[in-house]
Amino acid sequence: MRSQSKWRWALVFVLCGGLSFTQPTRAQGEGGDTVAAAVRELLQTARQRMQAGNLAEARLLYEKALQLEPGNPEAQRVLANLQAARDLAPPAAEEGRLALLAEALRQPLDLGELNETVPGEEARKKYRMAQLAIQDRDAVLADRFLAEAFAMAPAYGALRIEYAQYLAEQGLGRRAQALLKDFAGPVELQARAEYLAAKIQIAEALNGTYSELTKKVLPAGKPVEAARAAGTLTIEAGEVVWLQQVNGRAVKQVFTFPVQSLKAGEESYVLPLTWRAIESDLKEYGADKREPTLTAKRTPKGWWLQLKVSDTQGNGGEVVFEPQAEPVKQP
Repeated sequence: MRSQSKWRWALVFVLCGGLSFTQPTRAQGEGGDTVAAAVRELLQTARQRMQAGNLAEARLLYEKALQLEPGNPEAQRVLANLQAARDLAPPAAEEGRLALLAEALRQPLDLGELNETVPGEEARKKYRMAQLAIQDRDAVLADRFLAEAFAMAPAYGALRIEYAQYLAEQGLGRRAQALLKDFAGPVELQARAEYLAAKIQIAEALNGTYSELTKKVLPAGKPVEAARAAGTLTIEAGEVVWLQQVNGRAVKQVFTFPVQSLKAGEESYVLPLTWRAIESDLKEYGADKREPTLTAKRTPKGWWLQLKVSDTQGNGGEVVFEPQAEPVKQP
């Protein structure tokens, strides 16, 4: 966290051009004075946010200013710089994933009765390949090789717990559950395994299929639009699948949230999501990768959900879901 904070502060001076801003151009036409005043206030507040290092709030203020005055040079320049910095920034989620896998791979591989067998040798080789992948900072290959090692030799040592915890942090609760099933080992390891299984069960309180109740579309630079609510959201052990119809075409997106972020007895959650994948024959649809968030609140009828999404171009939406009365078949 400290290194990221230093990185953000170092960017502020550069992104703002030494904090030397041009004055906004005067808005023309009826109500121009009012619009110009609003733009000036937005820009002033945005500069303050930039100087304080709050880039996310500054970005939103500059986007609002650009909606009021599309040709504003300051807003255009700073937003372009912020986007460029975002593209070059160290991927925090990937760094966290690497750290979790590296921690898991520090544990010895417990082969048990398979120690002197051919499957044991294959498992040991795959485990070593996973270690090499993490040294090469390739989390995808490390995850794959570690999973293959467990498939060949399902070890019952500390490594199994560490890997299950990594999967839970990635929102892959079902895979974590499979590793924890029928776990055998010393009391300390059994306690860790059963506690992690209990955390996954807490996350499963959100499990179910939800129907879209309302939908707002937030096109970049345009007024908010109401859209037909016809999609569903399905949650299962940290995995979130959003199915929707856009211009008559099906769009499926998959997100995950860390299972361990949920606590027993909580009545509401704000869950940062990690975008995973998209399937669609609507080629022009932009994947909603930009800071997706799921808010969940318990009600007498079940969980009320709000999904906030945005693509890399700034187009976004806010969708409210309610529990389905009865399961429906998806197209």
